[in-house]
Amino acid sequence: MTCGIEGSATRTDGSRVDGTATVSTSWNGKTASPGDGYYFLDLGDSAGGESVEVYVNGYSLGRHRIPNSGTARVNFVLRGTSDEPVR
Repeated sequence: MTCGIEGSATRTDGSRVDGTATVSTSWNGKTASPGDGYYFLDLGDSAGGESVEVYVNGYSLGRHRIPNSGTARVNFVLRGTSDEPVR
């Protein structure tokens, strides 16, 4: 089973983020871009059980533990039309 992060990506007005954000982690250089309000970032099997910092557009969403098998759910909301996540 692949390990990674996934989640919903919306804006404060309720619209779905579609291709206008970049999700990354401290684990490796891989990135994902939400499509129709959803993203999935495959970090590989070796990420299982690790704690990684998650970023959206360079802003930290904090550290999240990746399950030994499967994905961590990390949802985020962007403020208005900006690239900045709501804290």
